[in-house]
Amino acid sequence: MSAPALEPVNFAWRVAVATDGRDFLVAWTEPGNLGVTRIRYARVLRSGVVADIPAKLLAAQAGSHPSVAFTSGRYLITWTSGTRVACALLDRDGNVLRRLSLEAGPYVPRWYAAAADGHFLVAWTEQTEQGGRTTGVIISPEGEITATFSRAGQGDRARPPRLFLQRLQQQPRRHAAGR
Repeated sequence: MSAPALEPVNFAWRVAVATDGRDFLVAWTEPGNLGVTRIRYARVLRSGVVADIPAKLLAAQAGSHPSVAFTSGRYLITWTSGTRVACALLDRDGNVLRRLSLEAGPYVPRWYAAAADGHFLVAWTEQTEQGGRTTGVIISPEGEITATFSRAGQGDRARPPRLFLQRLQQQPRRHAAGR
């Protein structure tokens, strides 16, 4: 007998995955009604069994580019929604505990990412009239914003958040404390 699979979708893209060290949480973008994209997610057990059938709908309208991280018994899924970065904090069983919506400025963010090291770090790059800027927040495992940061790019380009996150992770204590 084969393990159940996720229900078929017409087209899914921008798949993101995180693990709690045992099982996985997978999030993706898929087409919705009238060409509007939406975000779905499902847990996949280490055995390969899909635990959430059907997959859970996280954002029904205008969601794209999900990113997933895990720390301290919680998952955080982030995605873009218009000019905002939306976040959902989930427990290990995939239940939504809290939602956050972060203003990303007057322009649609170019990229965003989420990373974890005791706290979650969510960063995005936005284009402003003065040039590019990487902005972000540090979120506790309880879903509270504990610190914010912003860094202007050189010239008209901001540093992509994934590179910015790698640098922050090299010094997680300093940044996690908000110093």
